[in-house]
Amino acid sequence: MALYTCDPNTEVTGKYLLAHTTHMNHDIVRPFLVEHGLGAIDSMEWYALSMWMDVLNDLMYHGHRWSDWVSLGMRMADAGLLIPQTDNTTFEDAIRNLNYTYQLNHRGDNIGRYDATLTEENHLVVNATVAYPSDEVYGIVYGLARRYLPNGSQYSVEYDDYAPLKEYGGDGTIIHVGWAFTSEYEMDIIT
Repeated sequence: MALYTCDPNTEVTGKYLLAHTTHMNHDIVRPFLVEHGLGAIDSMEWYALSMWMDVLNDLMYHGHRWSDWVSLGMRMADAGLLIPQTDNTTFEDAIRNLNYTYQLNHRGDNIGRYDATLTEENHLVVNATVAYPSDEVYGIVYGLARRYLPNGSQYSVEYDDYAPLKEYGGDGTIIHVGWAFTSEYEMDIIT
C-alpha cells in the first residue's frame, strides 16, 4: 500500500485536524502527534498537511486497520463536523457541502476536492481527490447517508468496482451511493 502523501504546499486548519483527533483513540494517536509536531493543535492556526499525513502513515505502519478509518469518518459525519447544517439538509446537500467545508479548511495549489454527481434519481457518485485515506472518505459518505437520507431509506455505499483506490494508484476515491424507500407507504409519508 502506498504512503499517504499530499502536495507539500497544502495546509489544513487546526480546527479540521482537531475534528480528526477528537474522534480517535487519544492514547494511541497522541505519541504520533507529538512526534510530528502536532502535540498542541490550535484551532485557529494553519498546519502543513504533510505533518498529518506523517501521523497517518505511522498509524498505518503500526497496524491500524481500514475499519479504524471507516469508523473515524462515520464519527465525524455523525458529529456534524463536516458541513453547515440546517433543519432541512438533504443527503445531496450534505455531500455537496462536504466540498465547501473541505475547501474552507485546506489551502494550497493542489488541495483536492469532493465532487458529487447524481447519475440517477437515487444514485450519487462521489469522487474524492483528497489526501485522506479512502476508507475515511468511505466512512464520511456512509455516515452522511445514515444521517441525512430520509427515515425508512435502504441504502448502499460501495467503492467503484472499476476504479482503483488512490492507495493503489487511482486518481482518487470513487464511491457509489444508492438508496430507496422500503415501501410505498413510507414514501408517501416522507413526500
